[in-house]
Amino acid sequence: MSSANQTGADATWTVEVLSDTCFEYDILWDVVDCDADDAFEDNDTAAAPWPTIKRSGTGLRVHDGDDDYFRLGTVPAGQTVTLTVDFRHALGDIDADLEDLNGFDLPGLTGGAGVTDQEVVQWTNTTGASVDVLAHIFHFGFSTCLNNTYDFSVSTAP
Repeated sequence: MSSANQTGADATWTVEVLSDTCFEYDILWDVVDCDADDAFEDNDTAAAPWPTIKRSGTGLRVHDGDDDYFRLGTVPAGQTVTLTVDFRHALGDIDADLEDLNGFDLPGLTGGAGVTDQEVVQWTNTTGASVDVLAHIFHFGFSTCLNNTYDFSVSTAP
């Protein structure tokens, strides 16, 4: 369930769970500010990513219309870069891409559009030259207020 209070006034929400049988269950409840940002804003476009090379981050935030871009540095020819993004899918689906500095997906890119609590995106540089790479992390779907936190890490290997 997702609902946005756009009245500007305090709101009270009631959640009722009904069943014909008795069983244990968990409820995850999160109240978020729809416009909350993280410390790396304003990094909302490929033209304006977080300016310094970033290989990991924790407690970051993404919401509709407020994508995050991070410079990952240069990936040498023959190397594989892996971006891992961890989050709670129940609070909003986060997807991820690896892109060039113009914001285009890298050719041969795999992963990044799953439906679990983790996205793993991988790209092997087969271009024969070094390539500067951006991480693009974004909320997938549309809503009046989907604001989710995430952690990410990047690794590069031959």
